[in-house]
Amino acid sequence: MRCLLAATTVLLLSAPVLANENLLTIDRGDLSSNQLTLAIEGSSNRLDIVQQHADGPGDANRMTVRVTGDLNGGASALSAPPLISGLTFGQLSQAGRGNMMNVDVAGSGNLFAFAQSGSGNQLSAAIQGTGNQMMVSQTGSANMAGIFQSGSANSVSITQSSW
Repeated sequence: MRCLLAATTVLLLSAPVLANENLLTIDRGDLSSNQLTLAIEGSSNRLDIVQQHADGPGDANRMTVRVTGDLNGGASALSAPPLISGLTFGQLSQAGRGNMMNVDVAGSGNLFAFAQSGSGNQLSAAIQGTGNQMMVSQTGSANMAGIFQSGSANSVSITQSSW
């Protein structure tokens, strides 16, 4: 089930959003197992967040997202092709069990996409500055990536796979 939430609806979900015109799309998956903490300050930020874990309780996927600034998460007019095929900017995803993602973005016009699959994948990312790109796709199990970008017009592309 997909939910398209405006900033006022996100406030009802106890995730503080302090500006207008923020767009957040969430595919909730199994609500009993997935956890999400979200804080957005700024305007015109766009995110698409999907967590899936529908095999029963335990091994929750956890995602913490904090975005400060404007036009982050795929909302920027920055016309750059995706660095990894199949990912779209702004996309945050997790699929299996026990995946953890912590994202902290400060600045404006930053594009990002993260996708984890399998189980036990961990990602920590921090983006500071303007016009930075980031794509990470981890497939399989027990992949780890820690990334930090600072400044303007930085790019990173990471693909890891293990089973």
